[in-house]
Amino acid sequence: MAGSLADKVLRSARMLSHGGIEVGVLRRRIDTAFLREAGKLLADRFRADSPTLVLAPVISGLTVATTTAMDLEVPLLLARKESSDVRGFVIHRSAYSSSEGMVFDLHVAREDLLPSDRVLIVDDMIQHGQTTAALVEMVREAKAQVVGVAVVVEATAMGRHKLASLGLPDAKIVSLVKVDIQGNTLVLSAS
Repeated sequence: MAGSLADKVLRSARMLSHGGIEVGVLRRRIDTAFLREAGKLLADRFRADSPTLVLAPVISGLTVATTTAMDLEVPLLLARKESSDVRGFVIHRSAYSSSEGMVFDLHVAREDLLPSDRVLIVDDMIQHGQTTAALVEMVREAKAQVVGVAVVVEATAMGRHKLASLGLPDAKIVSLVKVDIQGNTLVLSAS
């Protein structure tokens, strides 16, 4: 299963001019069968951790987070770009997105992220880890628990190191496909 996912990632991926990566099956011509399979695999990896909520950035994580939350049968909370899209008291962070090539803001309503929540953070890709780290910090500010981080594509070890610096154990960071950047080409990682 994961082999076919890796093939689809590599066939549809391209390097962007600012050094980020875009995976077409997740961002342009979205492959719904791919999303269904990826969401199920990510959900299965964290089912035993009993997440009560999936949190994702609305920028890019929406598609795979939706299928993951559906498979886990838990609510999905989107960290919005605009504070005007969020009502009430807001938890806010800014982060640089390698895939977007820009700094953006993330906002969630405090009333939607509860201290009792066991949160699985889901995104399509982790490259440098800044977006994911911002989501981890938001969950912690809400006094909720991060049960893990689930991504389809892990593009460098830098993101994993960034999350480790926040105290997130390596075993709680799951990626389905790991790739290395060699020049302007993506290749499957040996790890």
